[in-house]
Amino acid sequence: ALGSGVAVGTVAFGRSVSAGDSGGAQTNGNAVELGDSANTSDLPTGINFTPAAPVTAGPSAFSAGGYVPAADSPFPAGVGGYGDDTIPHGVHGSTTDGAGFGVVAASLADAAADDTVPAPTGLAVASANGPQIVFAALDGAIAGPTPGKHVAGELYRDADGTLWFTVPVDGDPDAVRFVNLAGSGSVGAFHPITPERAYDSRQPGYTVNGQLAPNTNRVVSVADGHDAGGTVTTADVVPEGATAVALNLTAASMTGPNFLAITPGDVTSTATSILNWNEGATQIANTVTVALDADRQVRVFCGDQTGSADFILDIFGYYI
Repeated sequence: ALGSGVAVGTVAFGRSVSAGDSGGAQTNGNAVELGDSANTSDLPTGINFTPAAPVTAGPSAFSAGGYVPAADSPFPAGVGGYGDDTIPHGVHGSTTDGAGFGVVAASLADAAADDTVPAPTGLAVASANGPQIVFAALDGAIAGPTPGKHVAGELYRDADGTLWFTVPVDGDPDAVRFVNLAGSGSVGAFHPITPERAYDSRQPGYTVNGQLAPNTNRVVSVADGHDAGGTVTTADVVPEGATAVALNLTAASMTGPNFLAITPGDVTSTATSILNWNEGATQIANTVTVALDADRQVRVFCGDQTGSADFILDIFGYYI
C-alpha cells in the first residue's frame, strides 16, 4: 500500500512530477521524481492498481510511451511500453555489466502436473504484422561464436546473420558448445570445402607425430588446414559448431597386417574398423563421415594385430 502522502493523478512526461511531499521530510514519500531532483527518499515506488473489473484489454497499470494506448490495446500488464511514430520502440533494456541482462522476464507460477494446463511462460513476443523477433547487429559484432564464458540456452545472431544456440556438453556440467541453428545454408547441411590436410603422422610439424602402434590410439584435431610439412595454413577450416566431417583416412608405411578405426575424439573405445590390410600392403585409404567432439577432434585407433602404421587425414567438408 502507498503512503498517505502519495500524489495521485496522471503522469505527463516532460513535466515535473513528484510522488509524496517533494519539498518536505519525505516521511510518506516514495522514490520517484520525473523532472524534479528534490525527492531524496530511498523508499521504492508502488503502484496500486485495482480495476473495477478484470482487465482484458486497454492500457497497463503503468504505461509509458508516446501516446495513450487504445482501449483495445492488447496485452495489458503491470508495466506497458507503447511506441508510435515519434518513439519507435515500445520497451528497451540494456546493461554494460557482462553478467547482467538487458531485460529479465519471469513467470513465478509452478507448472501444473496436468499436461493439459499450459506451462508458465516467462516471455512472450507478439506482433500483428511483421517480424516477431529481430536480432539487430551492432557495429563490431563478431562473425561466428563469441569468445568468453557461456551458459547453455544462449541465442546469438552473429555479424554474418547466422543464428547460434548454446547447448550442454555431455559429461561436463560447466561446458557448452555452439550449435548453428540457421544461416546461409540449411540447418545441419553439409558444407563442402576445397580439400584440406588436417593431419599427417609422418610430418614433424605436428605436435604429436610418428606411427601408431598396435593397441594404441591418438586424438587429432581437424579444425585447421595444414601444408605438406604440417604448418597451419587455414585456421578453422572446420568451424566451431561443426558436428561431423567428411574425411579421407589413409594408412601408410605399414609394418604388418592390422586395421584402423576412427571415432569422435571423446570416444575411448570401438569395435569397428574403417581400414583393413594384409601383410605386404604399404598404403590404403577410405572415405568416411565421422562425428566430432566439442573441440573438433577425432580419435584414430590401431588394431590388435602386429602392424604399426602412419596415418593421414584429409577433410572434404563438414556438417553444422
